[in-house]
Amino acid sequence: MRKMFVVLSLLLVTGLVLSACQPQVIEVEKEVVVTQVVEKEVEVDKVVEVEVETVVEVEKVVEVETFGEGFVDTSAYATGPPYTICFSNASVSNSWRVSMVEHVRYEIEQHPEIGTYIETDANDDAAKQISDTEDLLAQGCDVLIISPATADALTPVVDDAMAAGVPVVTLDRNVSGDNYVTFVESSNCEMGKQQAEWLAETMGGEGNIVMLSGIAGASPAEDRLTCAREVFAGYSGITELAQAYANWSPVEGKQIMENWLVTFDQVDGIWSDSGLQGSGAAEAFIEAGMDVPPVTGEDFNMYLKMWDNEGFDGLSISFPVRMGRVAVKVALDVLSGQPVPHYVDVPRTIVTNENLADYVRHDLPDDYWADSDPQVAARLFPGAAACSEDLSGKTITVHQQAGTEGPIASILGLAFQFATTQALAEINAAGGVCGAELAVKFRETAYDVEQEVVAYEEARAEDPKPFLINTYNSGATVALAERFTEDHIASIAAGVN
Repeated sequence: MRKMFVVLSLLLVTGLVLSACQPQVIEVEKEVVVTQVVEKEVEVDKVVEVEVETVVEVEKVVEVETFGEGFVDTSAYATGPPYTICFSNASVSNSWRVSMVEHVRYEIEQHPEIGTYIETDANDDAAKQISDTEDLLAQGCDVLIISPATADALTPVVDDAMAAGVPVVTLDRNVSGDNYVTFVESSNCEMGKQQAEWLAETMGGEGNIVMLSGIAGASPAEDRLTCAREVFAGYSGITELAQAYANWSPVEGKQIMENWLVTFDQVDGIWSDSGLQGSGAAEAFIEAGMDVPPVTGEDFNMYLKMWDNEGFDGLSISFPVRMGRVAVKVALDVLSGQPVPHYVDVPRTIVTNENLADYVRHDLPDDYWADSDPQVAARLFPGAAACSEDLSGKTITVHQQAGTEGPIASILGLAFQFATTQALAEINAAGGVCGAELAVKFRETAYDVEQEVVAYEEARAEDPKPFLINTYNSGATVALAERFTEDHIASIAAGVN
């Protein structure tokens, strides 16, 4: 029971206290629900401008002609709001995809001209995604955003959408051919090349490498691998021992690397197209008691933390999750008839040994991606937002009403008080909240309703007024519920319903 209280108190107290000193996360009046139609009622907020690089000149996309070099004339798709935007997503099978999808949803919420947003999740099953996409098209999409499970399998249904006059924006992963309006990514070929060039130079142009890719058939994995191999082909002293697909999974990356450590006598470098399997590969070396060789990755926080803690040579080239927002912006430009680029290359962020400290976040979970938009990252990880004020040297007091006697106290003992004390101690040990130290002020109530009310009045009379009072979920919760609301004091009620 003591452990349960500690965990609950730590999570609840941390969340409420952080919200008191961080920038506000935008609140919206809609809920994005996968596979369900969602009506929007939101205010327009600031839209982030993203630099794009026009790379490819397209011929004809159905009946839409090019408009300037690399741009597509979308006037044939122009229509008035409210818009129905459909998103056929391959999956949320790893944390990168979870974050990317959250960026899509965030951007959707910024536009009142979007009346309906429908999203599907294919669980990395190409056949299911084909069916999902056909169902979406039957619901009257004004534009289709699609992140294909695999390129070849999803090409026919994208062709069908274009033939039916529904413009298609491909996101993160592409289909085969160029029968779509715009492909939004961050150049996977450049990413693979830069990783390979760094690894080759770090190894002095010679040695044995292994290569860990993502999902077989997914365009990012194949593009990164092809372009990396082109680089390694220029180094006669580098030998590729093996290559495998790790499905962008730390667990699979570790398992594959463990097998290779048994198979091969010497591995001098690891080319990993992502920090996901790259972190797993590094963990295999660490657990084997071996020095981690140079290993490439992305802005995956688990990889960045491992790199920082272990001190091996690493390189992170981000595959920005913020491309999800860019895809929505492009889709809206298409529906307004504006010319759009046929290819959007969202700029990458490069992390090296020199600037690693600027990007690694030891205070955040492994699944945080460093090249996220801050406001979206704060939705997924409340601690991701930087403090707006340095509170070093100050104390934030949390008030708690509890009892050491009475029937409830005979059951709880000192667990309720102990849990809060330990939770605050752990927060303070990690640097406090924006530099401030947390303290707790207890008031004895014996868990009696009348004493709970008296204790509340005492706390409320203090100057400054408490921002948080912690009570046990008993009669006090009911008796004080309206008071907390009227007095604008946050309340945590621990215990059972």
